[in-house]
Amino acid sequence: MKIIQITLFILISFAIARAQITITGSDLPSAGKGYVISIDSTTNINMGTASSLPQNWNFSGLQNQSVKYAAYSENHPLIPYYTTFSQSNIYLYGYAGLFGGLTGGVPLYATYKGYTYMKSDSSGLKIIGFRNDQLYNNTPVVENPSEVLMKTPFAYDSSYTGNSKWSYLFSHNPGSWDTLFESNISKSLIADAYGSITTPYGTFDVIRVHENVIKNDSAKIIAMGSVYYSYQVFSETTNNYYFWANNIGFPVAKISCDQANNIKSVEYLSSVFPLHTLSGRVFSSDGVIPINSGTISMILHDSYDHLFNFYETTLINNGGYFRFSGMPFLSFLIYADPNPMQYTYHLPTYYGNKIKWQNASQIWLNSDSAITINLLNDSALLQNPGSGSLTGTIEPYNGQKNIAINADKVKVILEENAGGTTKAHAHPDANGDYSISGIPDGSYKVYIEIPGLEMESQYIVNINNDTLNYYNLDYYYDTLIVFVDPHYSINTITSEPGINVNVLPNPFHSDVAFVLSGKEYNSHSLLVYDALGRLVYSQTGKHQKNIELKNLFLENGVYFFKIILDESESISGKMIRY
Repeated sequence: MKIIQITLFILISFAIARAQITITGSDLPSAGKGYVISIDSTTNINMGTASSLPQNWNFSGLQNQSVKYAAYSENHPLIPYYTTFSQSNIYLYGYAGLFGGLTGGVPLYATYKGYTYMKSDSSGLKIIGFRNDQLYNNTPVVENPSEVLMKTPFAYDSSYTGNSKWSYLFSHNPGSWDTLFESNISKSLIADAYGSITTPYGTFDVIRVHENVIKNDSAKIIAMGSVYYSYQVFSETTNNYYFWANNIGFPVAKISCDQANNIKSVEYLSSVFPLHTLSGRVFSSDGVIPINSGTISMILHDSYDHLFNFYETTLINNGGYFRFSGMPFLSFLIYADPNPMQYTYHLPTYYGNKIKWQNASQIWLNSDSAITINLLNDSALLQNPGSGSLTGTIEPYNGQKNIAINADKVKVILEENAGGTTKAHAHPDANGDYSISGIPDGSYKVYIEIPGLEMESQYIVNINNDTLNYYNLDYYYDTLIVFVDPHYSINTITSEPGINVNVLPNPFHSDVAFVLSGKEYNSHSLLVYDALGRLVYSQTGKHQKNIELKNLFLENGVYFFKIILDESESISGKMIRY
C-alpha cells in the first residue's frame, strides 16, 4: 500500500511540475510576427478558479464570430516618430478597432489609425507611448510611467503591481486657460492558476494571469501652471484573464470581464503569420543621385488589377532611404512621390520606373526585400518655357469643394501631341487646386492619374501665347471613377487672387510665418494638413498681416496650408518642415 501511495505521489508531483511553466521574454510579442485573434461573444464558458492544483480548460467549442489582428513591426530610425519613441523596439500601426489581445489603455479608438509603441525584452512587455492619426492634434504622447502589459519572468504565484500615466495638454498658451487631460491606470497581475488549455488553435500548457485594471481619466483646468479646477471624465474597473504558453509569442486566450467578473467576451489565438520588411532607396532620374525629401507609399494590389488605397505611407529620408516594417505576404505597388518644392521637375514614379500604375511592377513580400526607384522627370519646360498656363480643380464626386481631400496623390499630367513626351505635371494642393505655367505654344493632352484610377481627358488644350488668359480644366472623382464634368469643361479665367501669401522661412524647422499682402480682411482661419490630407493644426484669429507659429510640433515632411479669409476667400500652398 505504501508503495502505491508513493507512486501516486510521484506521478502527481510530475504532472504538477510539467504543467507549471515559466513565461520569459522569449514568449512575448516580437517584431516580424502577426497574430490573428478570433472573438466569441459567449458568456457561457468555465474559466476556472484560482488554485494551486493544475486545471484543464476546454475552450474547443469557441466560435469565430469576428476577427482582430496584432502585427508587430520593428521600430527603426526610418520609422515615423522614432526620435520620440526611441526606447521602443516594436510597434503596432493601423485601425485600433482591428487590434486584439494586448492593447492596454492606449486611446486610439476603433475607427482611427494610430501607432502604439512598445518595448519587449527580458523584463516584460510595456507601452512606451502612442500617436493617433486623427486625435490629440496628431501629437506623439509618451507614457510616464509606462503601462506594463506582461511582466517576465512569470510563473504560477508570481505577481506584479504598478501604475501608469499619460497626459495631453489641449492648448499651449502660457498666458491663457488650458485643459490638461490625464489618464491614470492602476494595475495588478497575478498568475493565479496553471494547467492545460484546449482551443480551436491547439492544446497548450499555460499559466493563467489575472489582470485587474482600474482606469481613471480626469480633466484639469490650468493657467500659468496652476490647477484651478479638476473633474473626473471616466472611471472603470475591469478584469482580464490571459492564458500564456511557451514558444507562441502571444496569449493563446483572453477572457474579458467587468468589475464583478462577469464575462463579456473571449478571444483566442487562431493563426500566426510571418511579417516582412521592405526597404530601399529613391534616386533622381540619373539613377545616381539620391533624393532626400518626399514620401513613399505601398498600395495593396490584387490579381484583378484592383487597388485598395494606400496601405501605408512613410517619409523618404536623407540619402533617399525608406523602410516599411511588418508587411504581410501580399501584392503591392510602390509609389515614390518627391517633395515638389525641392524636385520641381521630377515626376511621382512607381516601382519599375513607370508613371502610370497600370505599367508599374508588382512586388510580393514573401521575404524581406530591398528595391530602388529612379524618378522620371519632365524638365522640357525648363529648357523651352512659354507663357501659357493651365489651372483647374479636382473635387469630390458630389461637386462640393472639400478641404484636404486626398488630392495630393493625384497627378495632372500634360502630354505633348496627345501621347507624346510628358511635358509637365502638377500636384493638386490640399484644396484640390492645381496649375501648370510656362507652357509654350502647342497642342497637348491633359490626363489625371490617381493610383488605381486613370482617365484621359477628351479635350485637347491649345495654349495661345497671344492672350493672357488661363485655361481651366476641372476634374471630378470619387472612389470609383474619374471623369470630366461637361458643365465645367474648359473655362476662361481672367481674375487674379486678391491676397498673396509668402511662407517664411520655407523650408522651416520650428517657427514659421505666413506674410499676407493685398486687400484688407477682418478674420482668418489657418489650417495645416500633412501629406495624407490629415488636419494637424488649426488656428483662427482677427486681422493680421503676419500669422506667426512658434514651436510648431510637426514631423519632417511636406505639409499643405489653407488660409480662409472672412470665411469666404481662401489661399493655399505647400511648406516643408525639416
